[in-house]
Amino acid sequence: MALHTWKAWERWWGETLEEMGFGPTRRIPVTGRSSGDVPDLDNAILAPEVKAGKVLGPRIRKALEQADKAGEKTGRIPIVLVTNTSGTGMPAEHVVIIRLQHWERLRLALTEGGQ
Repeated sequence: MALHTWKAWERWWGETLEEMGFGPTRRIPVTGRSSGDVPDLDNAILAPEVKAGKVLGPRIRKALEQADKAGEKTGRIPIVLVTNTSGTGMPAEHVVIIRLQHWERLRLALTEGGQ
């Protein structure tokens, strides 16, 4: 992915988070960011790491489709809950995946008590 493309996506996410009410969000330049302990975006609430490009595998894409269909049928918010097991003795890792428009709907439901 071209350098200007991922920078543009980081800026887009910053603007989107601001519009959603998460407060001022700005892109942090990459300089000296090799350890991964600095987020892509500076925000008072979130520590955003932005990934752009072909980053969703087929199993996750299928799960999103299934959640969307279930959400349409039930009128509820579609969400994918993933438990990743890496091997014997390794703790399971739990991840929540939700499409942006549904995340906004969830945020509004939690803050305003509506759907």
